[in-house]
Amino acid sequence: HTTVASTPCCSTHNVCAMMKNTRDALGETSSWHLRLLFIIVAALSVVSVPTVSAEEDISTMVSPLAAPRAILPTAARTKRILFLRHGQAAHNPRAEAARSAGCTHERFLELMRQDDAFDAPLTALGETQATEGADRYRHVLRNVDLVVSSPLSRALRTADLTVSPSSEDGEGSIGHPSRVCVEDFREINGWLVNAKRRDRSDLEGQFHPSWDFSDLTESDETWTETLETEAGAAERGYRGLLWLSKRKEERILVVCHGGILRFLMNQHPNVKLEDERTCSSVDDRGVGGRFGNCELREFVVRWTPSDETSVADSHEVGKKMELGVSKRHVHSMTGEVNNPMHFGHRPLVTMTEVSFQNNL
Repeated sequence: HTTVASTPCCSTHNVCAMMKNTRDALGETSSWHLRLLFIIVAALSVVSVPTVSAEEDISTMVSPLAAPRAILPTAARTKRILFLRHGQAAHNPRAEAARSAGCTHERFLELMRQDDAFDAPLTALGETQATEGADRYRHVLRNVDLVVSSPLSRALRTADLTVSPSSEDGEGSIGHPSRVCVEDFREINGWLVNAKRRDRSDLEGQFHPSWDFSDLTESDETWTETLETEAGAAERGYRGLLWLSKRKEERILVVCHGGILRFLMNQHPNVKLEDERTCSSVDDRGVGGRFGNCELREFVVRWTPSDETSVADSHEVGKKMELGVSKRHVHSMTGEVNNPMHFGHRPLVTMTEVSFQNNL
């Protein structure tokens, strides 16, 4: 019998020495497959598995653009997040008017196609909506310490008009929170060029230097001529929420789009909506109702590890699954159909809408 040392080695020199000793010990008369087996065992003894301490910030391992992975907070965490839809953009006027009049979804998309424009900018009305929103929501936005935006120009422009990045501080100024552009919060992607973003260098040249565009590739590598599925958009939005959970900031403004917000809130199995608005602020709109242009809503968002979710929460996941968001449908967007980290094994995100008056 021949014994192979199992002491881990760290250097290439030690690996080579171990493999040579193994070969010499076996001798020339041993069968080739037995020698190969012992060489493989020797090589495997130097392989180490990286570990992550419980205290390590998981945000260093997760990118909003990366494929979903195991993001399991060790304890529930809560933040206040304000979601703002961009102002009216070039592709919105006719389609939005037809939708309000009760047109079919097919007619709505056709009008969007007819009025399509690359990275559709804000209209004059959209600029006014954002400027007026800055005054209307000033008391709500005063304590925001992070602004997150979709990489589409209409969202970035709305963010800058609503929370100015300029250095001109006046009485009642909102201040100058950090600003980060995140791909996961862009609108449902593909088919229409209003969903296609500009090159990163173009965005850096057009918008305030306080914006962090480091999450973006130089060119838009995600847009295709095929429209992204609603489930795929919902999954991107969920990944964006997981990214937000690891930020140090506690009060965050996210400026994005009506489509992705609707799909995220109403279709993703791991997102649960609650309503704690006061009676005076509750109107006919449900918590998951469609956002109007430049409409702001505030949520208390809670990320709960999968092992802490209740039976009721599990029923909520099952209910959304029955509404048409199948596991296979979402998994097909990531190529991980059988990955158990999806749905029940990922954090449940509870989004509780609250009234602005609570913050005065």
